[in-house]
Amino acid sequence: MSQETKFFPLQGGLNLVTPSIRTPAGHVIAGVNYEPVEKGYQRAQGYERFDGQPKPSDAQYWVLDFDAGQDPISEGDTVTGADSGATGKALIDAVIESGSYAGNDAAGYLVLTTVSATSYNNNENLQVSAATKCVADGTETLSGASNDTDDATWQQDAIETARALIAAVPGSGVMRGIWFYNGDAYAFRDNAGGTAVDMYKSSTSGWALQSLGKEIDFTSGGTYVTAEGVTVEGETGGATAVVRRIVIQSGTMAGGDAAGYLVLSGQTGTFETETLKVGANLNVMSISSDSSAITLPAAGRYEFHNYNFYGASDLYRMYGANGVGKAFEWDGTYFGPIRTGMSADTPEYVQAHKKHLFLSFPGGSIQHSGIGAPYTWSVVLGASEIAVGQDCTGLLSDVSGLLTIFGRNYVGALYGTDSTSWVLEDLATDAGAVARSAQRIGVPIYQDDRGLAVRCQFGHSLITQGGNIIYHSGTGLQSSQGNIAIVSVYTDGHIYLFAKRLYDRDRPFNLLVR
Repeated sequence: MSQETKFFPLQGGLNLVTPSIRTPAGHVIAGVNYEPVEKGYQRAQGYERFDGQPKPSDAQYWVLDFDAGQDPISEGDTVTGADSGATGKALIDAVIESGSYAGNDAAGYLVLTTVSATSYNNNENLQVSAATKCVADGTETLSGASNDTDDATWQQDAIETARALIAAVPGSGVMRGIWFYNGDAYAFRDNAGGTAVDMYKSSTSGWALQSLGKEIDFTSGGTYVTAEGVTVEGETGGATAVVRRIVIQSGTMAGGDAAGYLVLSGQTGTFETETLKVGANLNVMSISSDSSAITLPAAGRYEFHNYNFYGASDLYRMYGANGVGKAFEWDGTYFGPIRTGMSADTPEYVQAHKKHLFLSFPGGSIQHSGIGAPYTWSVVLGASEIAVGQDCTGLLSDVSGLLTIFGRNYVGALYGTDSTSWVLEDLATDAGAVARSAQRIGVPIYQDDRGLAVRCQFGHSLITQGGNIIYHSGTGLQSSQGNIAIVSVYTDGHIYLFAKRLYDRDRPFNLLVR
């Protein structure tokens, strides 16, 4: 009997809704820990804890022989070379192969992890807390187990030790937002008392709390033009601070009637109702009180966008909105609140587009800053407002030069370059995006009531051929409507990922990354 060979590609994603007899070849009907990629399917790459410290999966171990042992080295001890300064952490208690500590001639080996870049020296004293324990007999050997069993055990021990060092984001309640900017992760979470949100930055030593600085209102600014980086001094009280942002909301410095606010750092003393000076320049501006600490209100859901409004390579900055407080700018060191002038200045979504900062407000109001000026919200200086008729559920600027505006039952595209040429075209008024589901994979992709959809050139289109996007899992997508915790795009695989919020009870929150 002759055999016939038939080929079909493995693609199309998880399909839980098409009847079995009509399910296309290559679609997945069940699977665990697999994901779609360009060439078909592969094992999911997994996730691990993250706080800026070395990844647990990269952990290694070293074996270091010793002799002349006079005191034991225990698991968890930090072992320092007295001459080299090399350090490492003991994974297990020192193993004695001959001699004894009592006779000062114990010999054996240490199993270490997190060994420093500097190697141990042969015949140098090995110390714990400055107390000599033994003498190095050679230098350390990477993955130096003498058999496969010990190698596997110690390698896993190194991974578990590294994992235990990675802490949850401090605070209480749910995570409010996570974002990557200039290679660092930023995590936002309510403080322990639930009275404000704290911002943490990943670092080689774990989550580091960031200072948001201070702000102070001023009037009568000018005619001396104050610059960022200068030190201002109270002419009466003598308090000083360094200016990090100058925001003019009305008037001009040249006219001597500028009014606005300063973002300050490094303040010493207390400002009073007084005038400020800069060096020998007196009466630079007037203030009526001391500065106040910049804080983020408790609660909210954070949205972000990284963008460079200014041109210079070192002015690429992070912008955020949270729905409960003002929008903000962050440059990695200094934090600047953005005041739009709204009575309820609590934008929900943020997006930079055509050198404008766009913010969405409840009631269908989309507003943008002046061109190239994210702190400028005056109509005469290029700011404007666009009404879309329903609450915004997402904003996306894409490579086609359009700003896509999403509502729960609306998709619109904003054409043009500034407030004099904007044209808003309705692409769909009977379909839209679930809040925070919109992401960009070349074109905007988002979750609608009927599944995943894309914003195409002529409007809104459901994804009816899965390709490499998991789309057929109808029960999972539809049951998550209004309950999405995280949506992201895994760019290496062009994969759209979303996670359902199962519960909001207080618990430790570890940041997981691929």
